[in-house]
Amino acid sequence: MHSVSSLWLLVIACSLTGCHVFDDAPDDAAGPEKSKLPPITAAPNAIELEIGHIRRPIDDPIISERLWNDINQVVAGDEEMSWQRIRDNGFRVGIAAAQPPDSLVTLLQPPASRSGASWTPIPTKLQSVVVRDGTPTEVTASPYFTRCKVAVAEGAETTYREFELAQGKYQITARKTQDGWVELEIVPVMYHSHATPRFTAAAAGSYTLQHGQKRKIFHPNRFQVRMMVGEWVVIGGSRDQPGTLGHQFYFGTEADDQQLQEYRRRTQQKAADPSGENVSLAADEDLATEGDFQRLLVVRIANMKPAVMH
Repeated sequence: MHSVSSLWLLVIACSLTGCHVFDDAPDDAAGPEKSKLPPITAAPNAIELEIGHIRRPIDDPIISERLWNDINQVVAGDEEMSWQRIRDNGFRVGIAAAQPPDSLVTLLQPPASRSGASWTPIPTKLQSVVVRDGTPTEVTASPYFTRCKVAVAEGAETTYREFELAQGKYQITARKTQDGWVELEIVPVMYHSHATPRFTAAAAGSYTLQHGQKRKIFHPNRFQVRMMVGEWVVIGGSRDQPGTLGHQFYFGTEADDQQLQEYRRRTQQKAADPSGENVSLAADEDLATEGDFQRLLVVRIANMKPAVMH
């Protein structure tokens, strides 16, 4: 009983002097709980692209003439981007509206069976790719070539490059400029030679060792297009400019699996026999051959949406 009375006297004394027997509750105990984690920032914008590869016989009138008559080939770009240089290197670029012309619709649909045709129709399948705003991604532009030689025009100077086991690609960077508009920067790239270990850029200031082919980036031949959601960019080559980079991408002779395997075997033998006395590779006259097909790459701006955080 004495101890209880002493406790009450202590409480009364503390209340008079302003001290506390128990810790005060936090100021916001009665309100919503405050997180001690940093606030979650909004994810950067993501852009959804639809990408398709069109392949038709080289004399198909739709892909050769009608399509290019139906789409806008007058594309405005940054002053630093020389559209004359793009044309000099054998590329053709055009923009189609969100409601594409009949010629493009026909090329995107599975071609009707043709009696007596000597080729196998390949339906054009659009692949959806979501990219982060401003982050480059690579897109295949051509099949493999066992060996090719291309003329690359840069201003008044033309250089010649020879590649083995080559495949054309594009490095595409999509940037949102304003609501409903996207700017695409497209840079031609040629992957070539046998796969070897190489260092590639990773995070800022760091590199990772990867196993892959060598690559030649044709940065001076990059081009830009500014598009709205739903529009299409169509990229092809000029048939009347053989030996150029664009002609090789879209008209060059395709190598099938058997040819690639045979060429790899012979190049391995060549490496084992540097004198070259017992191994012969493709003749020079085969370097700029034109195949039986022509190809197109189409890219559509499908959507813009917040990126999903992982």
